[in-house]
Amino acid sequence: MKAVMKIEDSFLIAKTGLIVSGVNSEIDALSKDEVKAEIGTLVRIVLPNGEEIDTQVREVLISDSLVGKKNISIALGEINGVTKIDKGSMLYSIE
Repeated sequence: MKAVMKIEDSFLIAKTGLIVSGVNSEIDALSKDEVKAEIGTLVRIVLPNGEEIDTQVREVLISDSLVGKKNISIALGEINGVTKIDKGSMLYSIE
């Protein structure tokens, strides 16, 4: 299991599902394709209270900020009973 990012924000979009976003300075030097490969298609979210949620990745969007940092947004789709992920939760690749 590899740490991908600390979740800074999450929101629910109708017909798209749950989106989580964050940053990780350790992957700023990687290309967008390398970041997507690091994330994979199956992730685990560990909430601040220790609860774990395993879910599929639908899509990964990466944008570069003006200061050269990568902003990562991951579409997770529908997660039964979950409409928001707490800020500070950790997202891990589990492939």
